[in-house]
Amino acid sequence: MRGCSFLWSSLCFAWLLSCSLGFTVVVSPSHRDVKVRSSVVVAATTGPSVLDKPGLKKKSKQKENQQDLGAEGWEVRLYNDPFNKREFVARCLMEIVGISETASYQIMMGAHQVGIAAIGRYHRERAELYRDRLTEEGLVCDMVPVDDDK
Repeated sequence: MRGCSFLWSSLCFAWLLSCSLGFTVVVSPSHRDVKVRSSVVVAATTGPSVLDKPGLKKKSKQKENQQDLGAEGWEVRLYNDPFNKREFVARCLMEIVGISETASYQIMMGAHQVGIAAIGRYHRERAELYRDRLTEEGLVCDMVPVDDDK
C-alpha cells in the first residue's frame, strides 16, 4: 500500500513539473523488488514545445476574402416563372429582402417583362441567405459573382 502512495505522489509531482515548467517526464517501473516502485526521471528541456504556424500566403487569402465578401460582390437575380402570382412575388421580395413596395414591384415587373431582373448586389453570405429564402418560397432565382471593376 505504501508503494502505491509513493507511486501516486511521484506521478502527481512529475505531472505538475511537466505542466508548469515544461519538463519531459519519463516514468519507468523498477522490477528488482517484489514491491513495485517507480523511479521518476526528469529531463530538463529548453522549454515548452512551441509549434510555428505554417507560412500562409496572405495576399491570396486577402484576394479570396475580397472576392467572397467584397462590397457588393454577388448579385441575386430573379427569373420569371408561370407559377407564382405577381403580387406574391412582390410580397416575398418586400418581406425577405426588405426592399420597399415600389422597388419590389419594379423588380417583379422587370422579371415578368424581360424574363430576368437583378434584385441587388450583396455580400456572399447575405446573397446566399436571400437566394435560399426566396427559393424556399417557390421563386426562381440565383446568385452570380460580380466584378467590382465594372
